[in-house]
Amino acid sequence: MPVNGTIGLHETWQNLTGRMDITLVKKKSTVDWLRNEPRTPGYALLGLGASYRWRKLTLDASIENVMNQKYYLPLGGLSLGDYKQTGVLGHWRGWGAHSI
Repeated sequence: MPVNGTIGLHETWQNLTGRMDITLVKKKSTVDWLRNEPRTPGYALLGLGASYRWRKLTLDASIENVMNQKYYLPLGGLSLGDYKQTGVLGHWRGWGAHSI
């Protein structure tokens, strides 16, 4: 796994809390060719959220990958199970990414 981290800013005012998180992941350039690991580009993801507290109830909502950034998870190896089903050999995509 390449170097990664999350930076967050949380602000509370009375019963309302707002937050902004930025997740940064460096590109994956060190790979194991025996496991057929792909190189993946680095990426940054923005997440926004808010919560409201009322008595003993908390309502929480968030949006991850606000900018709809295309990204690939830097996991180890390719999905051979998907290759058998689809005939396409590719690496795992992030949850927020769509096919183009």
